[in-house]
Amino acid sequence: VYWENAGKDLTQASKRGSPDFFDDLYPVPMRDREALQQLINEACGDDAKQFRLLRAVRVESSRLWVRYQCKAAQLEPKEGDAPREFAGRGPPHTAEVLKRIEGADQTLAHTLDADLCEAYLWHGTEP
Repeated sequence: VYWENAGKDLTQASKRGSPDFFDDLYPVPMRDREALQQLINEACGDDAKQFRLLRAVRVESSRLWVRYQCKAAQLEPKEGDAPREFAGRGPPHTAEVLKRIEGADQTLAHTLDADLCEAYLWHGTEP
């Protein structure tokens, strides 16, 4: 999903008075919602459970993005570090499911960084 605020100066973006500050909500377009619906149901891993996407918004917050970028820089593997792995039951299913959804690479997915164990998270889901 395309970011409206991509390319802004993150050194200035966390300052509310800066022209690079952003804190916005954008409705997700219908074609992207259809791909999201498919992703949600296929990533669940249980064909008996089906979810219904009621609303999808993209949150663009410069403060959250700056915090995320700082944390990602701290987690960036150094030369010689052992590869990181997801704890618990292993990696989420979303990365594999995205490969099977036609057009998802153009509508939903940016490249998730496996070295940082990046994953998509869902909020407010209930079967």
